[in-house]
Amino acid sequence: MLFRTMGVLEVTDSAEVVALSAEKPRRLLLLLLLRANRWVPDAELTDAVWPDGAPASAAGNIKSYVSQLRGVLGPADGANRIDRQPGAYRLNARRDEIDAILFEDLVDRGRTAQDPGHTVKLLTDALDLWRGTPYEQLDVHQAKPEVTRLTELRWAARHMLADALIDIGDRSAAIALLRAMTVDDPLREQTWHSLMTVLHSSGRRAEALAAYQEVRRALVDDLGIEPGAELRDVHEKVLRDDVAPVHTAPPAPVEPVVRRPGRQWAIAALALVLVLLAYVVATEATPPDSAPSDSTAVSHIGHSWGQPSTELAGDRITSGWVVNGPWPSHAGGHYVPGNVTTRDGNVVISGSPNGDTGHLWQTDDAVSGRVEARVRIPPGCACHRPAFSLWSVTEEQRAGEIVFLEAPGGDRQTARFAIHHPGRGSQTETKRVDLTWWNIVAVEWAPDHVTGFLNGERWFHAQRGPGDKAVALRPTFKIDWLGGTRPSSSTVEVDWIRVYDR
Repeated sequence: MLFRTMGVLEVTDSAEVVALSAEKPRRLLLLLLLRANRWVPDAELTDAVWPDGAPASAAGNIKSYVSQLRGVLGPADGANRIDRQPGAYRLNARRDEIDAILFEDLVDRGRTAQDPGHTVKLLTDALDLWRGTPYEQLDVHQAKPEVTRLTELRWAARHMLADALIDIGDRSAAIALLRAMTVDDPLREQTWHSLMTVLHSSGRRAEALAAYQEVRRALVDDLGIEPGAELRDVHEKVLRDDVAPVHTAPPAPVEPVVRRPGRQWAIAALALVLVLLAYVVATEATPPDSAPSDSTAVSHIGHSWGQPSTELAGDRITSGWVVNGPWPSHAGGHYVPGNVTTRDGNVVISGSPNGDTGHLWQTDDAVSGRVEARVRIPPGCACHRPAFSLWSVTEEQRAGEIVFLEAPGGDRQTARFAIHHPGRGSQTETKRVDLTWWNIVAVEWAPDHVTGFLNGERWFHAQRGPGDKAVALRPTFKIDWLGGTRPSSSTVEVDWIRVYDR
């Protein structure tokens, strides 16, 4: 039996599709698959089946849905497919019976395969399993960490496949794959870097230059930023025509092109214009090496925030701030005090491969206020998610959490904010930004609104409705553990944090 969770839920048994038409049993099955071979509390299943509020008959309905699923799915290798213990259910499945787990295993095998042809086969088989967003019928809070992890793993697998295709000499297929990836997400500079490199090493220099202009236009138009240092570097190498081949395999033969004499001068002139234009962009668009200075702080650009009531200097943990732990974190990880330290004039919050991460917050809470911080998030492990939030201390109030910056993905090229409304889900917004540079992030919160700033410019604003409690919140800086098969380390560097009364 194969449970296909990446895309619309589908169950197949000996190539026959198992009928699962009712929405609520499908949601219940999805959560059991998400937590396969682990006990899932009844309360979590109820939330998954009725995300907008459960009826009084929920417990009886859950039993009925489980009974239906047992009848449709049958046993698992002679054992019960779904087990029951007081207060929880568990779905039993082999790793090769759930496409998301099989996908991860195939990618892992492709990563370690010695033969590039075998790598291509394994990664192609893995990517063929992907039919759409994993667990898409589940509420965002329950599936979000796993969806984020699988999405980043798919992106990494496509990059590895492109490299393996180059290794076996199939550069055309590698270029086609990288082209498709730039269409899927035109703001990921790493993909454009790979595309430009393989185009140039394949003798397609003009296409490499045109690719740079395309990504630069997307970054400037959508984000108002210039390409990063690595992309500018490969562009300059293409201009100088000194990029070394990315791999030793020879490029595919190129058929001779018969040119019409009347067009050759026009083509040459156009190529010269493109080269000169690209050179001007490269020489004039280099961003500064240092971080945004204090002049880009919100308090310095006319917002009249006044003097900070509390300030944390990067060289020490000052009074009014507390390093927390040991506390349980996400996915079996722990917040531990040793993962918040000071180094080179900065507070450093770290994430360890064993799931230990750092957690720092202010000791005072307020229903309204302002906070800003100068931070840098180097590239790290996708198993860690740096998050800066306004956190309510009591369990009852945690649905009112405001995340004013989190960095999903190991490349740290995406900034996201989220407001968790009590009983009404979440409101999120995403922005492409290079968080590996120093940035100044700020937020203003009040009972009726939340406004965020990035390097002095407003980048999100949200009204808070009547259903949002005016709860007391405290600034919190942390790294959350998401888990993963090949964990490594991550860090967040904090130069300073300033809190203002409102």
